[in-house]
Amino acid sequence: MPLTGWGNYAPEPFGTSCTLDWWLAQASVSGQSFVLAILFFCLILPTGIIVFSYVMIIFKVKSSAKEISNFDARIKNSHSLEIKLTKVAMLICAGFLIAWIPYAVVSVVSAFGEPDSVPIPVSVIPTLLAKSSAMYNPIIYQVVNLRRYCRISSCFKVLKKRRNFRKSR
Repeated sequence: MPLTGWGNYAPEPFGTSCTLDWWLAQASVSGQSFVLAILFFCLILPTGIIVFSYVMIIFKVKSSAKEISNFDARIKNSHSLEIKLTKVAMLICAGFLIAWIPYAVVSVVSAFGEPDSVPIPVSVIPTLLAKSSAMYNPIIYQVVNLRRYCRISSCFKVLKKRRNFRKSR
């Protein structure tokens, strides 16, 4: 959008990278509309897509589990898979929102508030949270899989102990 002349980027006040040009946003309607467009297309729309996608995945898993249990009586309950999937979906949505909502609030206050209404030290924390958002999903998936791995590995330890006990008899 800045290539077409709508909005602008500028160095961050603390000099780590570039961000939206807050001074332009405060000075013009074009800058403010740019901030609102970024807010919609980079926060509100992705949040809606993420929530909708995970809700549809959870519904599909539940309906598939019901269909399978109707055909195969041996499958008693796939409830634990549904719970795990729901937890992962909630953690991913929460991570995305925790990372980006503070930055969105600072953006709106900076664009529509008084000049220098957000002190530079205060604006660092939301910026760092937003920049760290790329690492949340892998961490969430790793923690969920690590729990499963720990449970499996503890089962193997118990089986080894049983084998050693049987051999010693």
